[in-house]
Amino acid sequence: MKAYSLILLFFVFHSSDNLASVTSELSAADIEEVVITERRPGPPLWQVHNGENKLWVLAVVTPMPKTFQWDESSVEYIISDSQEYFPVPDKSLRIGLINPIRAVGLVRKFGKIKKNPDGKTLGDILPADTYDKFTKTASNYGLNQKKLEKLTPFFAALALYDEAKKKNGLIQEQRISRAVKKIAKRNKVKISPLKIREKADTKQLIADLENMPQSVHLSCMEETLDILGDHISYLTQRSQLWANGDPDALVRESLPRTGNVCVKRLMENKQIKRIEQESRELWLESVETALSNNRSSFAVLKLSDVIEPDGLLAALESRGYKIIGPLRK
Repeated sequence: MKAYSLILLFFVFHSSDNLASVTSELSAADIEEVVITERRPGPPLWQVHNGENKLWVLAVVTPMPKTFQWDESSVEYIISDSQEYFPVPDKSLRIGLINPIRAVGLVRKFGKIKKNPDGKTLGDILPADTYDKFTKTASNYGLNQKKLEKLTPFFAALALYDEAKKKNGLIQEQRISRAVKKIAKRNKVKISPLKIREKADTKQLIADLENMPQSVHLSCMEETLDILGDHISYLTQRSQLWANGDPDALVRESLPRTGNVCVKRLMENKQIKRIEQESRELWLESVETALSNNRSSFAVLKLSDVIEPDGLLAALESRGYKIIGPLRK
């Protein structure tokens, strides 16, 4: 029977550059949709050198502007002269399933734990002041509050955050990665995606979510409501800097990495930590091989992995490779 692959917790590996500890009251003035329709220079590039061999790195942000039009000509020129392309490391938790009936069961179970028990609503669970703030925030973003009411505070906060990004014209980074992959295929460049070997223990993952303390649910919602306005404003500004190809400002405006309690809780999961570490080791191993064998290689990485002191480029630099960038186009 054909094996099925189920991706759970797609939100788990949102990069830490998407989290903030800033606080503000959300008002209608905070909601300004991003519209970037003209063609922009696009994201800056970095280089990793090993003698005459080099790895080009394109830094992407997530979320990114929905209407972004990218001038990909310079990137195509570089990729066409490269021998290998490394996509953004895929750190999703993948569960190999032989029986499709089990897959359906997992989806149903996951859907069940996202909802409050005994038919309760957020109005029954959240403190009065928190619920009032939630209602105002949902209204400001024009969301269907009835759909969110049935979710646990944890999942309602995640849904609220995602809908706020969409309202501001921000989407998950996929278009750039897809465009670069097409360029690599068009130029017959070897594509080397990261292949994580470990499969998740689905039973344990579901149990961890199901047994999440109510205090974590509440703190997740409260922190999300506190940071949402300023955070969305920051993400909007950063996406514009990225689209304009302003490397100095982009690095200078890096988001503080204090994190969000929703994601912090998930990242404490032992399986997720192992997947994160395996992903890091595999990527470094692969690009070091490329830097030894290829005259030119190309990679796409999230901005956090490029500029943060514990990112992947910093790891390469600590191993003796020379890092140059950000480069102006």
